Amino acid sequence: MAKKNREEKIVNKPFAVLKSMDTKNLEKGTEYTPHPRKASTAQQSVTASPGSQTIDQNPAERVIIGREEYANWLNDEPVGNHNPNPFDFVFLSEKPTIFEDEVIKTLEQDQDLYSGYLDIELITLTPVHIVGTQIPDKPGRKIARSCFYKEDNDYCIPGSSIKGMLRSFVEAITNGWVSQAQELANTKPSYPKVYGTLDRINGRHIGFDSYKVTENTHGNGRTSKIEPGIPCKYRTDRKKGLDISSYLFGVISEEKGLSRKHKLVIEDAIVTESDLHDYDMVDIEDSAFMGGAHPSASNWWYMVPSQIWERTTDNHNHVVEMIGEGFWGRKFYFHQDPIKCIAFYKDNTKWIPDPRRPMPLYPYPAACLDKQKKIKFRISVKRIPKIMLDLLCLCLIPGRNIRHKLGYGKQYGYGAVELEIKKAEMRKESLPLSLFEESDWTFQKYERPKWEERKQLKLANQLLIDEVALTSLAKILGWADVMRFPENNILCTYPPYRLHDFQTPIRYGQDYTLPNGVSSKVCTGNTAIVEAKNLWDRKHTIHFLLYQSRAKGYKDIIMARKP
Repeated sequence: MAKKNREEKIVNKPFAVLKSMDTKNLEKGTEYTPHPRKASTAQQSVTASPGSQTIDQNPAERVIIGREEYANWLNDEPVGNHNPNPFDFVFLSEKPTIFEDEVIKTLEQDQDLYSGYLDIELITLTPVHIVGTQIPDKPGRKIARSCFYKEDNDYCIPGSSIKGMLRSFVEAITNGWVSQAQELANTKPSYPKVYGTLDRINGRHIGFDSYKVTENTHGNGRTSKIEPGIPCKYRTDRKKGLDISSYLFGVISEEKGLSRKHKLVIEDAIVTESDLHDYDMVDIEDSAFMGGAHPSASNWWYMVPSQIWERTTDNHNHVVEMIGEGFWGRKFYFHQDPIKCIAFYKDNTKWIPDPRRPMPLYPYPAACLDKQKKIKFRISVKRIPKIMLDLLCLCLIPGRNIRHKLGYGKQYGYGAVELEIKKAEMRKESLPLSLFEESDWTFQKYERPKWEERKQLKLANQLLIDEVALTSLAKILGWADVMRFPENNILCTYPPYRLHDFQTPIRYGQDYTLPNGVSSKVCTGNTAIVEAKNLWDRKHTIHFLLYQSRAKGYKDIIMARKP
């Protein structure tokens, strides 16, 4: 009780209730419903307490803005002297592409079903590290060495790792559900305040959840609600049908009778020990690595801009927080030269020059499957319509310019791989099933489709490949200009914790001030970009897309990539 009273005293201006959401009887996986509001072109204010208000514009419903519109806003931005961030986002559309079970059933009845196998050759374009045993270092350093993964005394890339890589890609390119999201079964948010603790209510980082509305309690006892990081319509819900990824890779449903077995079995890829060599990774002592480990709703880095707040810290400083709601989209990492990237990080004079906050960055060896090595694995398919088989092959080899990323260290450039279908043997299984024994079936060579034929793949008059998502994937996973043309070989690195970057707070009253009597305001779309521009000389890492658009090579190289 004494702690709470102390915290109440040091907060000069309490938070207002930012949104009023009806979360009564909110079921897991359902979307919240905002209270009705009268539309008005004028700004509306809600009194939070004497002398404190919230600028609240209509309505509370989140408006999804496409990447193209952001690109138009940012097209003329000047180029700065910093590298692009190593990851970027494939934006979500208004809703996922879902097919009713009856549509899938009709497809399986109308088409021949194929069973057989695809023999795949995996070529490493950059070294690949699959984490096995990690040997701890001295106190403060988490890792002394990271060994390659072993299964039954064999070095290998597990089929589950390949499956995860392919599933994420298929989900993105077909605009499916987001199946690999952090989610807790209880009422606690997946991303709580202050890195895993709920007791420090004055903590900087606002708690949020992947699919649930989260209520945060602040130092003055007031609460605010943050909408889910992912729109709930993108959470797997078998009552609504099936997305393409779940059809191929299977889905476990909480609804009785709606789970589906996988159509694919991916074997482990055995690695020869002589093909393993040590390459340096880097980490930071006693800290999560920059820019990635802890998504936060207290900035516009992972999250779409929503609000600007005034906050009083534990040491009585007034700061500004840029509150985001909803992830920018699905996260993928750029390809780059890992040797040059690691060398950049290891040069501390370039990366962490701020002596006030020494955060020693240290290298450690990781056993990697060396570049330009070839290993094989098999994908078995069972009773799959040809249209789905064609789609699978196109996703394995997604055009001339796109390559997959696999394993650990993707943020440094490790894990770039190319897949080749070396052999495809299939047999037709028409309905009704033949009475022949399985040994009597004969396999026939399957001619995989060409990438240019992707627009012919339709189900219920709906294109299976989402061209908008494909365009974004081509920009992030584009390989054609990486390490092939030195002038296009840009580095993608995390912004450091230093002056003008993550380390720098926005000082309330000095750098930024809200209108009199107001503690927060709505800030979205181009308005948020304008606010971030005005604060650029103080802090660069406010608005993710503004930071990227001003990075070296981002607009003229990355944004110019095509599928």
